[in-house]
Amino acid sequence: MNTTAKGICWCIICCMVFLSSLTADCVQADSAVIEQLTSEIALAKNPAEKSRLHMFRARNYSNIGNMEMAESDYDAALKYDHKGWIHLERSRFYLAQKEFKQVVREATAARQETPTLKSSAEKLIVRAQKELKKKRREQSPREILLTKRWEVKYRRTPPSSAGKNARKFYGARSKQRTQQGPRRTARS
Repeated sequence: MNTTAKGICWCIICCMVFLSSLTADCVQADSAVIEQLTSEIALAKNPAEKSRLHMFRARNYSNIGNMEMAESDYDAALKYDHKGWIHLERSRFYLAQKEFKQVVREATAARQETPTLKSSAEKLIVRAQKELKKKRREQSPREILLTKRWEVKYRRTPPSSAGKNARKFYGARSKQRTQQGPRRTARS
């Protein structure tokens, strides 16, 4: 390798090490914040304050990737204080998790409880419904492939006049008519 390529490789390696150290610092910072919030939740006496602290802790759990704990904190926040903004934030959490039915449910609850959040909730609902429609199309395409042969009885239709067997067909039909005799009509 030439010196330029070696320099570029070392630059890339240094950047990767630096970025990985930042990520580790963020996770440690979020963990410290979670511990602090946990102690504050234990000391909080007001349900609205407990709800707000649970929301902050849910955000931090979501940042570090602990989605189960984040969801349980969203549930606790709703238990302490049932507000529309909590539903709206929870619907954004479900959108990040790609649980689109839950997004629609939570955004609808936010829209009903707090009319000022209607436009934000509508945007989330439309986005989730588009994703649900897209998922349905992928799961059940419009083309239907038949894997079994169906037995369908068709009535016999005469071949077209341009066909090879047209004369035979019409000839056989005329013989049948002459053998049956004259047709009887309702007048006779």
